[in-house]
Amino acid sequence: MQKSDKSLAALDRVVSAVENVGAGIGAWVIFGLLWLSVAEILSRNFLGMPLRGQFDILVLVGPMYGLLGLSYCYRKAGHVCMDLVSRKLTGRSAQAAEILIAVCALLITVQLIQGSFSHFSRSCVVGYDDIPSAALGAYRISTIRQPVRKLAAKAVSTILDFDSGTPPDLTTSLIAPVFIPRDTI
Repeated sequence: MQKSDKSLAALDRVVSAVENVGAGIGAWVIFGLLWLSVAEILSRNFLGMPLRGQFDILVLVGPMYGLLGLSYCYRKAGHVCMDLVSRKLTGRSAQAAEILIAVCALLITVQLIQGSFSHFSRSCVVGYDDIPSAALGAYRISTIRQPVRKLAAKAVSTILDFDSGTPPDLTTSLIAPVFIPRDTI
């Protein structure tokens, strides 16, 4: 075995270890996000309030677990491609092909990361009913506020009219909601 082949084999072992660590981190990140989502659901159902910052964590970590998952897929599928090419080539041409494939994979990965970040930056969230936690600093969710007092007054007047023997007004009443713009739009 030539000296350059030994150094390439050593480099491949190092890169393989780094890729395996990346895949492991990706798996633990996804596992953690699943538990964070479970905690969010339980917090909403049993405590009546969301976990502060949970949405922010999802937005920030989303591209990361996509990248680490891609690292794992590249490791598994990339070597199949390399093996198919390296069987046909020998020497410097095989090394050049491996470098070309790795550079192409790197460029594709960079484009996917950029697309992930731009996707998350374009997303917007609009809530409804303007619950108090929507205005908290951690969320600042744009929302639609219903005029609850006007809705309640209309409902009570309809019930009182019905109880007093006056025929109910069967026309549709429109009471306009108010849009509250905040940081998510």
